[in-house]
Amino acid sequence: MQYPYADIKKVYIIEDDIQYGELMSALLQSIGGIDHRVIPNGLEGLAECFREPPDLLILDLMLPSLRGEEILRIIRTSAQFSDMPVIVVSGIPDGQRKEMEMLHIGANIYMKKPFDNNEFLKNVRQLLEPPKVESDTHSDETPNEIFIAGALDEAFDLDNETDDLSSQFQVELKDDTPYSEDITPTFIMENKTSPTVVSRGIVKKTVFEGYRIIEVIGSGGMGTVYKAEQIDLNRIVALKVMLENADQAPATRERFRREALIMATVNHPNIVQIFEVGQTAYTSFFSMEYVDGPSLNNLVRQKPMDWRNSAGVILQVCNAILFLHKKGIIHRDIKLANILIGSDKWVKLTDFGISRARLKSDDSEYTQVLKFLGTPEYMAPELLRLEPATEKTDLFALGKTFWKMLSGPEGKGNALLHEINPSIPKELSLAIDKCQQRDPSQRFESVREARDVIMGIFKAHYVEPILPV
Repeated sequence: MQYPYADIKKVYIIEDDIQYGELMSALLQSIGGIDHRVIPNGLEGLAECFREPPDLLILDLMLPSLRGEEILRIIRTSAQFSDMPVIVVSGIPDGQRKEMEMLHIGANIYMKKPFDNNEFLKNVRQLLEPPKVESDTHSDETPNEIFIAGALDEAFDLDNETDDLSSQFQVELKDDTPYSEDITPTFIMENKTSPTVVSRGIVKKTVFEGYRIIEVIGSGGMGTVYKAEQIDLNRIVALKVMLENADQAPATRERFRREALIMATVNHPNIVQIFEVGQTAYTSFFSMEYVDGPSLNNLVRQKPMDWRNSAGVILQVCNAILFLHKKGIIHRDIKLANILIGSDKWVKLTDFGISRARLKSDDSEYTQVLKFLGTPEYMAPELLRLEPATEKTDLFALGKTFWKMLSGPEGKGNALLHEINPSIPKELSLAIDKCQQRDPSQRFESVREARDVIMGIFKAHYVEPILPV
């Protein structure tokens, strides 16, 4: 039966089982109006999604080089794929548990192998061209819409969980900065049965591993961040907790672990400090410095920052990035949302989940996965071409961040700042534009050079950076 579409729909089938690949290919051909590909390798399939996103992704879970679950997590943490429908097909035993987990991560539909061919076709049609439903009915809700948080706990049967998720952190802390005496990271690696369960980003008890949960600060691709009180030390911290279980995607666990490792090896007043890292039988977590203030993203959401007031922010952010580069760390995700402004005027860089650093535990396959992570609108063109991250890719993101900070909601496309706001000095506008040139050779040679040029422009206009006391 032919199913008409206004445009040809692109569908990728990432499936290494030849028989199922051929079956799904034949079923899609029977619909008509679909351009599809069968890709038998996980990494190749993910790369193809980034090169040319499909209208629908059909994803097996057990794949060579990169598991389907890891692909799904990466896709759902990237803004460019937020609306891309995904059908997960799997022959993994314990289907109910796996179905709950995949729907929670972000799959639209989960199908168990062997599946009914007519049901498969119905699901494909539904996701490529969803039917309109009346607002007062609930019969066509998607599995995600009817998902009940408590069902995940029941499906996981957490009271009987016995999987050992413990691992070892090996961190070299170098005392080579003037700030090193101000922090002593504590590493606690535990594997004990804990009644506290993290489900759908909500800690379901008031006290979690010695921390009293106060409120949710925010959530992201790997977990939820809470404002919490560290009970023993009577201090307020930011507590990042990851949803984890025995089947958690290794690449996601590795991202979480690396973020803690990298944060523990850096100590700078413009970088959020890490205090404690821990792991229970069900989840990983770490506590860090709580910043009492908004992110730059929230600060400039309604209107841009006055360029005269931006000098202190630019100087502090550049100093943080310079410190990272000196230690061989590429942040890879510099953006407005990852820069916090404290009430004391200290600017803090955070979120090292996809940073690249020379760590003892570096894994070549995980390094390949890193190539696909980031926030597309801040990513340098060479990163989108899957080239290695360098200091100049951070410089590009830095320039884009400063441009957004000063252009605010009025900024469109690649317009120069002084064209958007004539009060901004042309020299400052051109310097920030140079940071984000598409050709890396046309950018400043380093963040240090960019900082010095930009601060020189402020000085020439008699603007001194407002810095914390």
